[in-house]
Amino acid sequence: MSKSIRIFLLSLFISPLAFSQELTSDISGVVSSGGDAVGGATVEITHVPTNNTVTRVTADNGRYRAAGLRPGGPYKVKVSASGLLSDTAETYLQVGETGRVSFTLTSVGDVDDVVVVGQKVEQIAASGYTTTIDAETIQNTPSITRDIKDLMRLNPLVSLDDAEDDDSAISIGGAHPRSNDIKVDGVSFNDDFGLNGNGYPSQRSPLNLDAIEQMSIKVAPASVEYSNFRGGVIEFITKGGSNDFSGSVAYYDRGDQFYGDKIDGRDYTFDKEDTATSFTFGGPILKDKAFFFTSYEESVVTNPVLFGPAGSNAQIEQSITVDQVAQIRQTTIDLYGFDPLSYADTTESTQEMFPWD
Repeated sequence: MSKSIRIFLLSLFISPLAFSQELTSDISGVVSSGGDAVGGATVEITHVPTNNTVTRVTADNGRYRAAGLRPGGPYKVKVSASGLLSDTAETYLQVGETGRVSFTLTSVGDVDDVVVVGQKVEQIAASGYTTTIDAETIQNTPSITRDIKDLMRLNPLVSLDDAEDDDSAISIGGAHPRSNDIKVDGVSFNDDFGLNGNGYPSQRSPLNLDAIEQMSIKVAPASVEYSNFRGGVIEFITKGGSNDFSGSVAYYDRGDQFYGDKIDGRDYTFDKEDTATSFTFGGPILKDKAFFFTSYEESVVTNPVLFGPAGSNAQIEQSITVDQVAQIRQTTIDLYGFDPLSYADTTESTQEMFPWD
């Protein structure tokens, strides 16, 4: 194999890594005592759900850093040094951001009483105007439609635009709904062909809510790792397994039971169905070493067709009659051997999602 071919094949594997955005998180901080930096201190960073631990040693200036960590948490950060009392803090991490966890240690000989105070460490670094929503917030936020749009409202620069076909599309900063970039674990998940008015690549929400570990709404992020958008970036990180088996089951139904039966005094029957069934399940394969997580969602959406020929009892009847439609159909079959089918009073779409980790 020639050298040029080997270089080309290698570039195929390297290029996706070089141009994709970061999917992990970092932790950094400074360890000090009495106003001086503490070098050689041991910092243990443990992801509590999986019990995976990363150990770092502080430099002479007291700084430490751990990269490539799984977003979310909680993380338990413990620091210890010779002649000093150890200290512990707990934090949660945002994808693509660096959590700042610093410590001020006390000498063993200076302590009479020990009082331990803990608090959640908030993130201070962000790119653009960002709203980050974790799994706990997702579970506690009411969602009538089990759609990510109900969570998007938590960002004040997000509005739901229903100007196109009555679909509530997501507009960020006033931009067109199709100019956003939806990413799931770093992969763009957009309506590339412009077939849906909601801006999704599907009829319904493209992700099971119970499978989301963290989501971020980033309004015009300035980082060079993001591109192909004008409004904003909607980024999702899906859940992974842990040392405990866990799962969920959900059923959603918004049919025509609460619809009226008259339009402008005329009787009308709506055939409307909007249902979704989903589940998630995850746990350990090898405790503390390997894990799995899977989710499934199937949704069925049936909508009435508003337009139809005269005599079809459609909400909006056209000038062409039912008999004329039947005549055109038969003529097409006789002349071309092709059946264009007849008019429909409902449309039905089925969507299945089966991501796993």
